[in-house]
Amino acid sequence: MRSRNSEWQGNFGYWQQDFIHENMLVIGYYAWQGFIESGRGIVSLHVDLNAVKTGTNYGELGLNNSQFNSRFIGRNELSSQMQEYDFDLESIEQLLFVVDNYDPQQDIIVLLIANNRPEVNLLRDLKISPQECDRQIRRRWAEFQPCL
Repeated sequence: MRSRNSEWQGNFGYWQQDFIHENMLVIGYYAWQGFIESGRGIVSLHVDLNAVKTGTNYGELGLNNSQFNSRFIGRNELSSQMQEYDFDLESIEQLLFVVDNYDPQQDIIVLLIANNRPEVNLLRDLKISPQECDRQIRRRWAEFQPCL
């Protein structure tokens, strides 16, 4: 799901899937921590698109380069946040429906934002659960600093 004015997908290729794959543990960690603290919601990632565009090998970007900022947006603040990104009311209602019905133990909703243009992805039936991502991050905490 993208906002009405989304152009970035066509301009830079579909890098989002690789980005999510490369950062899955961190995304899962934020999803689980957010759910524990705030209930249902989405993981919001503000991505430095220039770093993604200029990377010769996507895998080289990695966590240590801090190419994104992350936070969890709880359901109660989601509507106002999505209005800021120019989502129409029908799209916001659909997103709230998805948030109300996803399985936080197996699924993650990710909002990728680059150049102030958002895209929402629902990650379902993951091979590694958000709770397991959290466990692995905590077990290997030093490895993920100062990224978290």
